[in-house]
Amino acid sequence: MLEITPSSITISIIIPAFNVESYIEDCLLSVINQNFTNYEVIIINDGSTDNSKKIIKRIINDKCNYKLYSQNNTGVSAARNKGLMYAKGKYICFLDSDDKLSDNALATLAALCNENNLDTLVYGMKIFKVENGCELKIPTYNGPADLDKKILSGRDYFKKSMEQQIFGASVGLYWLKRTIALKHSFYEGIIHEDNLYTAQILLDKDCRRLLIISDPMYLRRIRQGSITTSKHNRQHYLGFLTVYKELAAYFESANNKLDAIPALVVYRRSIFLSFVIRLVSVHNIKIPISMRIELFKCLKISYGALYNFKCISCVLFPYLSVKLRCIKRKLLS
Repeated sequence: MLEITPSSITISIIIPAFNVESYIEDCLLSVINQNFTNYEVIIINDGSTDNSKKIIKRIINDKCNYKLYSQNNTGVSAARNKGLMYAKGKYICFLDSDDKLSDNALATLAALCNENNLDTLVYGMKIFKVENGCELKIPTYNGPADLDKKILSGRDYFKKSMEQQIFGASVGLYWLKRTIALKHSFYEGIIHEDNLYTAQILLDKDCRRLLIISDPMYLRRIRQGSITTSKHNRQHYLGFLTVYKELAAYFESANNKLDAIPALVVYRRSIFLSFVIRLVSVHNIKIPISMRIELFKCLKISYGALYNFKCISCVLFPYLSVKLRCIKRKLLS
């Protein structure tokens, strides 16, 4: 096999793995079968207790550009952060261990990055699930249609995607220049960490050249037991609460009071609403006093939110507000 040296690595693919013995082979084969060689794969075994590690070692046994590191179970954020520490590629790609890359994704994306000297590349995603041995694919994210094949700054992309209400927070949708990716880290100990990390990347002043393509390069698997499909619990709303607070701190920093403020306000309020919805879904009407206090604190952070009837109603009558929102969505659908 051709030896891969740090200077020749175009992309570092970071894969956190935890108890995915049924899916990790599909994931790795989707990378191995690519028609592209200038890449490395960094797999972080996050304390798996099933056969994931054994399967990974078998598959990557003779591949020098695949590295496996193990750690105690500390969560996907810590695993990704560790992967970033080892990455040597010019660009970074995050791939979940139950998902896949589409055919020829690496060659296509690498060519676009090199031809256009990109800081970030955004692409489409398809969701798939396997039923009775048949793989079903459903288009889910294609990005803003009017921006397809266009180059703009990360801040402009953030603003336009928020305006069109099609912002994709999943890090699986982005190729990132490593120098920018390393300026930020995933918030550890929470879920929904992508919502914070992706926003910080796009709002970074060094994210000047971003290209959007609608082609689905990432294939996301829908399965029982994943964070995406799991029933809302305390972790879900605490994750969004943490993201909201961190976005508020980011908003207040002097270095970021630029032209993306309106979009950031909209995004922050959408995170606030996600927090409220999950809080209600877990506690129903009997929301703890401590969480109601947190709701008021969030409102104080928001600019003008104390005068926003919808926000106040969410705090005073969160259960009723969410139910009315569901009814409204049904009527409009």
